[in-house]
Amino acid sequence: HSQQESKKEQTQALLDFALAETCSGVEMVHAAKMANNETLSAGFIRHAFDEYKHAQVFSQISKAIAKREGLLGLSRYLSLNAYDKRYMDRSAFLFEKMSLGKFSIFVYISERYAANHFSKVIEKANILNKEETIKLNSILDDENRHIAFSYASSKKFKMTNPIKYF
Repeated sequence: HSQQESKKEQTQALLDFALAETCSGVEMVHAAKMANNETLSAGFIRHAFDEYKHAQVFSQISKAIAKREGLLGLSRYLSLNAYDKRYMDRSAFLFEKMSLGKFSIFVYISERYAANHFSKVIEKANILNKEETIKLNSILDDENRHIAFSYASSKKFKMTNPIKYF
């Protein structure tokens, strides 16, 4: 495994994060439209804005690294890949398929998984400059906030539906 291949894999991971964040933003906007509570809708919209901001940062950083490191052959950022990678379902949005409680649990688990995976990429990344590392750590702060909010929402579900929760 050459150093160039490793750099390419790390940069590709950032591109994948960009696509996943975009898809999450789309799901959050849809959840905001479907929610029957203004406070909840506003929270989903704030979450969506964060996701779109993160996608843009991931995309910008991956492009800068590819240029700086002379990386060729990276998979392009294509919306079609959202379905191929199963970041989105063609048949329905998550909020349509799940109750609010299940949606909250799904978001909590997904955000935790993504934050753990993402923090490992940051730790491992020997391709990031200091400014890029700061930007990515800022995204991790946002993700931790998303985890806290979705956990709080899932705890409400747990109190009212303990059997379903487990």
